[in-house]
Amino acid sequence: PAPPLLETNNKKVLFGSISVITFFLSAILNNLTVTIVMVSLLRKLVPDKEERKLFGALVVVAANAGGVWTPIGDVTTTMLWINNNLSTWPTVTDLFFPSLASVLVSTAILLPGVKGLDEGEEGGT
Repeated sequence: PAPPLLETNNKKVLFGSISVITFFLSAILNNLTVTIVMVSLLRKLVPDKEERKLFGALVVVAANAGGVWTPIGDVTTTMLWINNNLSTWPTVTDLFFPSLASVLVSTAILLPGVKGLDEGEEGGT
């Protein structure tokens, strides 16, 4: 069997990983679809309801930020792209760094609200 791509007991590491995964998935898939998938995944990964709300907020921000910088990540930009109102390369180059900054700042603001380790764990990576 293949080794897991992500294995951690540290919720802060999971929080950052969810942010990155959501950001880049929403760039290649519709951001609403990615949000639904990631929130469904969070129901399995984060059992505490209050903490899951914080993770869910991050997913919404990361999915929207990730969907902005590509023509296929968001319905609005897809429609503009199909109608030749925008082109791919300028959209990516002009919007990638502002989108990345948005998700990084949001992650940094929300991160202190996350407990570090799974309950009952003494240490973890």
